[in-house]
Amino acid sequence: MKKIKCPLNLSQTGVFLECMEKPDSTFYNIPFYLKLPADIDIQKLKDSISKVISIPPSFNVNVKIFDDKPYMIESQNNVNVIEKEIENIDDEIRNFVQPFDLENDPLYRFEICHYKDCTYLFFEGHHVIFDGSSISLIFHQIIETYIGKEPENEKTSLFDICESEQNIKETEKYKAALEYFKKEFDSVSSLYRLNSKSMVGLGTGSSEDAGELPLSSK
Repeated sequence: MKKIKCPLNLSQTGVFLECMEKPDSTFYNIPFYLKLPADIDIQKLKDSISKVISIPPSFNVNVKIFDDKPYMIESQNNVNVIEKEIENIDDEIRNFVQPFDLENDPLYRFEICHYKDCTYLFFEGHHVIFDGSSISLIFHQIIETYIGKEPENEKTSLFDICESEQNIKETEKYKAALEYFKKEFDSVSSLYRLNSKSMVGLGTGSSEDAGELPLSSK
């Protein structure tokens, strides 16, 4: 079977390049946690998570550079749901969010944490492949799978979107628009151009900013 290799779209490329510049930042992590019902079947939940996450190929990728361009490459990492006992829930909330190695790590993490008489599910995914809508759909599918339904295959994948964007780039209309905006921005005074230092001031983030990311149980 041919290994998946798909170029990043423009939005992903911007995220990836900033993460390469600031590899220790967690600005693009999307984390949250849930308090689980007392009667939850842990093994059944793990199986449901693994089944749902394994379906969309774009969830199981890394990002690597080929010929100076970033691509999503099929990952050899398996879905791993960590289960552990913790002594302090506040410490877990503070320390759960960690930088991703986009070239080697799975781009999501699941942890089931047992604390006193309670059980929590922690999740974080990287924005290079996830957004709020996709995460909402994932957890809806996990719930559906847990209660016995089969998860649905995605109708339009992230790969489809990236391929469509690449095809548009080959059109004359796109090339004409690109030339137009190149000319427009070339005429802009350097006084108004944004460099990487000024971008931090506009909230693109640093490792210090990441500490302010809330983990919400809502």
